[in-house]
Amino acid sequence: MKKKLTTVLAIVLVVALSVAGTYAYLTAQTDQVKNTFTAAGLASEFSLDESKANQQPDGSYTLDVADRVQENTYSVVPKVDLKKDPTVHVTLKENVGAYVFLAVDNNLGNGLTATIDRGNWTALNTTYTDAQGVVWTMYYKQLEGSAAPAQVDINVLAGQQIVVGDTVAEDCGNIVFNAYLTQSAGFTDALDAWNNSWGK
Repeated sequence: MKKKLTTVLAIVLVVALSVAGTYAYLTAQTDQVKNTFTAAGLASEFSLDESKANQQPDGSYTLDVADRVQENTYSVVPKVDLKKDPTVHVTLKENVGAYVFLAVDNNLGNGLTATIDRGNWTALNTTYTDAQGVVWTMYYKQLEGSAAPAQVDINVLAGQQIVVGDTVAEDCGNIVFNAYLTQSAGFTDALDAWNNSWGK
């Protein structure tokens, strides 16, 4: 009898444990989703340069396109136009659009005419006065974003030259260009982008 009771109790205990296990909650867990945020770059290349100008015996100039410089000096002969090819080079990052701004400080003397290439540039309808008090005339060009951006070379001057008239002053003056780059996303237009970035 004692042996049977022990057996019965053992069986009852096992059954009780089994029943208790059936009341555990059903649960599951997914893999985590992690989001990492980094600031997007704007351009892998952004520069402004021009070809080295070399004067010829007849007073004209040829351009050495392989030698890119930030400054040229010209000796002006009346009615001999001056070759000049300032160019903005831009390679945007992937899927980022931008405004390229061109600032021009034109102090050329009488008889010299530099015309901005309006096929590339649109007037911004504002001027910019820098910390030195120089008043720059502003232009812009919008570049669309691309999944596979390529280098864009934007000519500054129409005909890549400065036209020289019949007579010129002894001091022919100078012309200076600057270029700026700002994202296009988040702004209503180019003027809004300029005023809230470089134009402040």
